[in-house]
Amino acid sequence: MSIWERDPRTGRLTVPLSLIQDFRLDMEYLRTLTTKGPNIYSEDMRGYRILYFNLWLDKNYMGRLCVNELQSLILPSHFLAINHLGTFIELCLHQHMLFRLNMGNDIRQFFTDYLDGKVFEESQLQHSLHFLNWNMHDRYLCLRLESDHQNEQMHSSMATLGHIEAQLPDGCAFIYHQGIAVIVNLSYDDSSTSDILSALAIILREGLYKLGASNVIQDFMQLPQAYSQAAAALELGKKSGSMIWCYRFDDYILDYMLEQSTTQISPELLCHQSLSILKKYDEENNTELLHTLNVYLSLERNALQTANTLFIHRSTLFYRLERIQKLTRLNLDDAKVRLVLLLSFAMLKK
Repeated sequence: MSIWERDPRTGRLTVPLSLIQDFRLDMEYLRTLTTKGPNIYSEDMRGYRILYFNLWLDKNYMGRLCVNELQSLILPSHFLAINHLGTFIELCLHQHMLFRLNMGNDIRQFFTDYLDGKVFEESQLQHSLHFLNWNMHDRYLCLRLESDHQNEQMHSSMATLGHIEAQLPDGCAFIYHQGIAVIVNLSYDDSSTSDILSALAIILREGLYKLGASNVIQDFMQLPQAYSQAAAALELGKKSGSMIWCYRFDDYILDYMLEQSTTQISPELLCHQSLSILKKYDEENNTELLHTLNVYLSLERNALQTANTLFIHRSTLFYRLERIQKLTRLNLDDAKVRLVLLLSFAMLKK
């Protein structure tokens, strides 16, 4: 690459984010991410041809060896040479002789294994936390990122990881389940969730990413559950059709509870039986008792607001409530009964 930026967090030279986005949206680049052996990348994007060899480790894409056609033409013998060198580099990778000599390169694998439930030994956990200079009971935040232009291969997003980490006071970003997972230690710089989301705003906008954010936890052992919160918030946020790019788990707790509760029992059977009684009565008598009860409970049993919302007289409202009570025998003075009814209405709406 002819253009570099210095990563303020690590001090290393990195490719500019704008250039990464150009490649992420280039169809030829996306196609070349799955090739094996020597291949030619056309001059359409860079202005010169590139002889390249993708590096693989246990079916995982690790990077690319490139020879640019700038000072000399690419010859048939160069294909044999880059194949030999590329195969040698893959052997070194497999033998952990290259790129994996320090703990910093292994920490992303640690997080992947930890979220997958493969890290059980406390000594391994303590060793990784010591390397990161993290404590077991620091404040942690988990994020899950997915692109609107998700493709089958996540290799094009790997270069984005460094840019994400550069915006964080102390955190780690890594490819996980066809998306990007981010673990942030908020205690390092006394940051808040809002601080982190604001810092990532440009990257998310330019990369066309959507993000799910967990609640803040204070126990590293709860990290897998926090990641589940972030993933759930992202999925529920996308289902909601919201146009925002960030979904916090706090905003989708009720949706999550309703979705989880209906995994074994259908929503109709989880709802309070009185709702089916009112629904049947409404259908047979062309009334609106079910809707009236929903509005009445939603407005915390405020008769004036309920009547205004329904565009009816208060005496009509009281008549309907009396009819509801006779049909269902509901005790609306009982807070538990009201809660179950409100949850039932939310479930039916969902």
